[in-house]
Amino acid sequence: MKKTLIASAVAAAALSTSAFAMDQATEIAQRLDSMPTFYGNIQVAIDYTDSELSGSNYAFVDNGSTLGVKHKHEVAPGLTAFMKAEFEFDADGDKTGLDQFDEAYIGVEGDFGKVWAGSDDGVYETAIDVTDIFEYVGGNGELDSGVSEHNSVFYQTPSFSGLTLSAQISVNGQSGSTSPKTRDALALAATYSMDALTVGLAYADNEGDAKGKHSIGLSTTYKIDDSLSVQAKYETQKDTVDVFGLSGIYTMGQNKFAAAYYYSEEDAKSGTDTDTIALQALHNVSDNMYVYTEFQWSDAANQLASKSGEAKTLVMGATYNF
Repeated sequence: MKKTLIASAVAAAALSTSAFAMDQATEIAQRLDSMPTFYGNIQVAIDYTDSELSGSNYAFVDNGSTLGVKHKHEVAPGLTAFMKAEFEFDADGDKTGLDQFDEAYIGVEGDFGKVWAGSDDGVYETAIDVTDIFEYVGGNGELDSGVSEHNSVFYQTPSFSGLTLSAQISVNGQSGSTSPKTRDALALAATYSMDALTVGLAYADNEGDAKGKHSIGLSTTYKIDDSLSVQAKYETQKDTVDVFGLSGIYTMGQNKFAAAYYYSEEDAKSGTDTDTIALQALHNVSDNMYVYTEFQWSDAANQLASKSGEAKTLVMGATYNF
């Protein structure tokens, strides 16, 4: 009888201890889930450039090293709040520290879509600049008409059978003491995805620009299979410039190979027409680290000989993500 009582007591104690341990483990897991996520990367490269306009030079450079933190939590059923902040620093500098923001915003998302405010990649860039596939080199950037990534309010709809709409207002403030007056800027974008094809259309309008610049862009991405994809874009800015880009990416195991052609044509009588070819070979050393080599050739043609000439760039770089 005594042995039975002792065994029962031991079993009860064991169950109590087990339940307590499970409660502790659950509490710890909940605390960890509520903690923000810290991440970042260090990006370094050696850049050699030979230009008919500026001569040749080489340098050890930082290629956009960042430290970031992000967090999200459920405010109510179906409503989630989130934040993100990324700080840039120079990995090639001497005691430079965190010198500026890259992205910093807060927002909420739910069945209505997503609303956020702060600094983030613009909706025009996200929809159109699909040929920006390189780590260091590349062609002309997106023609955003001065719609800043900063001081902005963004909205994105849920996906309607593959169609997503986005809007951005860059709040620049207004002052009567400047000419032209500073005004807000607007960007609108639409992307549609169906199977392997994604198409993007975007418009950007900077009301405060003295020339009233408006940009329109069209992009497409086609994923041929798991290893090969092609991208193309066309942008135009009235009475200013037209830009075309075509690129392809081929993945083979831990290796990635990319190639692109860009062409830009300025509308001014003394404008410059530029052809650019870019190549990349990238190797994933691990899940966190990769190395790459990139080459770029560009040829600028202008009526003024002092603004025309070829340039070649060779880059070797490495990135560690954590």
